[in-house]
Amino acid sequence: MAEAMTPPNLNQLLLYTLGLSLRVINKFRRSIIGYTTPRSFSTKDITRAVIYCLEVVENWRKALTSYNIGDHPFRDKAILELGPGSDLGTGIVILALGAKSYTAVDINCLIHKTPPCFYSMLLSYLKKLPGYSNAEIVVNDFLNGKFSERFSYIYTPCFDLQKISSKEFDLLVSQAVLEHIVDTREMFQVLYPRLRPNAVMIHEVDLGTHTGLIRSLDPLNHLRYSDTLWNLLRFDGSPNRLRMDDYERILCELEFEKIEAKQITVLDEMYVNRSKPYLSSKFRKYSDCDIKTRSFYLMATKKRGK
Repeated sequence: MAEAMTPPNLNQLLLYTLGLSLRVINKFRRSIIGYTTPRSFSTKDITRAVIYCLEVVENWRKALTSYNIGDHPFRDKAILELGPGSDLGTGIVILALGAKSYTAVDINCLIHKTPPCFYSMLLSYLKKLPGYSNAEIVVNDFLNGKFSERFSYIYTPCFDLQKISSKEFDLLVSQAVLEHIVDTREMFQVLYPRLRPNAVMIHEVDLGTHTGLIRSLDPLNHLRYSDTLWNLLRFDGSPNRLRMDDYERILCELEFEKIEAKQITVLDEMYVNRSKPYLSSKFRKYSDCDIKTRSFYLMATKKRGK
């Protein structure tokens, strides 16, 4: 059962104006300081960051288990993560759960913002897991500036996925990343040959507005503006404004199979009914079910023999 989110009943013109003002401010701010905080909390909040990583991986595990790939979806798998953000904690947890290897690729090099004590605390939670010794080794190597085939990180400012090693992957994962990819179709096309036949992927996709101050007040705020205005105020990290149906269609056209979209949070029906007439015309054409989806898991399998 998806969790329901009920935004307050506020004036539609106020929400439009407030969202647009914040958009202008954010574009100006990003042009000066760049992209620095992928999460809503500071990298100095170590305990929260550790719990966040553990919860992300556990939620992936639960969703993948319900997708019927077994109770241990990471075990003996070569795993690729898109956009890990400010730390590589998810990779450490995945290795401790028995993964064969972990590779991360990111457009922003933020991993050095997280202090070493984060990894020490994270390891303390993993001691009873079967791959703990492997996780401990890669943490020690990482803190000494070393990567390996088992644990690697690729920083590519232009998101050049051709830089990924020639090895193939069994599992592709991401957390609140797909919604920031400008050309999602091209990304999947580039990654397709890197996935083994029958490889699985899971992505948690956040379809809400990403502007902090209005995020909970008006989750559909980013859909209120025309493409012309939105693109004029675009900056690195802006949502691509694709909806759940768009992602499913792209994967279907690229011949992925067993495509499943599982809602995580949905928006209150009254809020959707109030807001939809004030969205940009292209989004008013989407179904109410698609518009009310706040976040979801996108899972799919590469065809066997492809």
